[in-house]
Amino acid sequence: MGCACGFGRHWGVVVSSTSVEPFQGSSGSDNTYEGIPESNLARDKRDGTFTDPVTFNETTDVFLILTASPRADRDVRVKVNYDKNSDTFFILVQKKEYLNWVEAGQYTVSLIEGTKDGFGKSIYYEDVLEDNDYIKLIVNPAVVGDYDNQKTSFTVASDYTLVDKGAKEDATDTDIGNAWDEYTSKSMQARIYMDPTGSSGIPAKFNSLRNDYHNYSLFLSPLPLGTTFSDVTSMRAIGGHLATINNPGLAFSWVWHKERNSFGGKDYWTSLVGSWGSKIADMESKYYGLAPAGTDEDSFGGQISDRNIIEVEHEPSDTELAGADAAGVNPIVYDPNFGIMIMSQKTAQRPSSQTDTSYLGHSNLYDTIRKYIREQVLVYQLLKLNDGVHQRQVRNKINTYLRPILGLGLLADDGTIVICDNTNNTDEVKASAKFVIDIVLKVNPFSEGIVVNYIYLGQTNTIEEVVS
Repeated sequence: MGCACGFGRHWGVVVSSTSVEPFQGSSGSDNTYEGIPESNLARDKRDGTFTDPVTFNETTDVFLILTASPRADRDVRVKVNYDKNSDTFFILVQKKEYLNWVEAGQYTVSLIEGTKDGFGKSIYYEDVLEDNDYIKLIVNPAVVGDYDNQKTSFTVASDYTLVDKGAKEDATDTDIGNAWDEYTSKSMQARIYMDPTGSSGIPAKFNSLRNDYHNYSLFLSPLPLGTTFSDVTSMRAIGGHLATINNPGLAFSWVWHKERNSFGGKDYWTSLVGSWGSKIADMESKYYGLAPAGTDEDSFGGQISDRNIIEVEHEPSDTELAGADAAGVNPIVYDPNFGIMIMSQKTAQRPSSQTDTSYLGHSNLYDTIRKYIREQVLVYQLLKLNDGVHQRQVRNKINTYLRPILGLGLLADDGTIVICDNTNNTDEVKASAKFVIDIVLKVNPFSEGIVVNYIYLGQTNTIEEVVS
């Protein structure tokens, strides 16, 4: 599963010859701190490296300590000491876990390339901190260029100083979109991708990721905090910003919830998209073919019981629940009998063109089957002979895979067949150097609505008269 992370301001510490001082800066601004232009602290959106060299204007600034990447822990602090005898800096890194600071690493580094410890191991800072999960150093070249003179003034011995403060600026829509751009690489594979932010640009971003890079993955996104039922219908209506989305690989949720953190006691609003994705991920053994909504059956369904919810943003009426479902949006609400529950299982396929893939269970099942056949069948048939032996091998392999799916009742026996023989691999097909497989699939539908007919029998009537 994938999840976006955004970042706003960059935090770090400047290690001078005598002290360690925090600084704060924003990419692209003209402000400076300790002589360091913030515009030179722009990270590359892909890997967190810096797009421009940092300019040090103060010769007393020895090096800069920054978080290793935008994905580093938010709460990181360092303690720096310089040892004159060994001419090395000792850096102790701590990270915050819940309410406690715990050690994340301790490093002895030299600023001079080629320096080794007593065992012959390099302690040059670039070698020691290569691929470090928490910090990176940027050294002032003026100090290194005049190192023998500069080091005589080194007396730094600090207490702990925050490198990356938790109270950052909120990520902008651009920040969040840039973070998701990391997933344009096909190597970044996940079955389910989730964005918890409600950022308005995410649906279009997810639509592109699904169509162009991850054709068998599911993308989940909530509507923004504060969305009303009127907003839900207008977003999906013609002219709304979600109207152009017509993709069974996406799904939207509605209604946020206030949760109390059992560790810190803090309250915060959450879309519960993570729990939604978790309920779907739990269905792997069922080929993702069940409905992630409604009451649970053998733990599969839409009931969410692992969250400490204390308040619900909206309590939609039955009419609003039905309207959201009709708009292809899935409300997550509080039910007095079953607790927090996902009430619908609609994909982001356009509501006006409703088919089996309008439902998450069916769409997920089809994606699962298509992914298996592509990765486990087609790749092994490509460039092989189109003859009876290979036709039979392909047919048997697909039928073997479909058999347990049929056994679970996810596919209908009378509507599922695999054809791969001379009836569809004709001489004309063979002449074009193609190999044809026809796979007919028919799902057993979900009970999206229940019709109950109550017939009150009069005293002078008989059952035979009513039911005939």
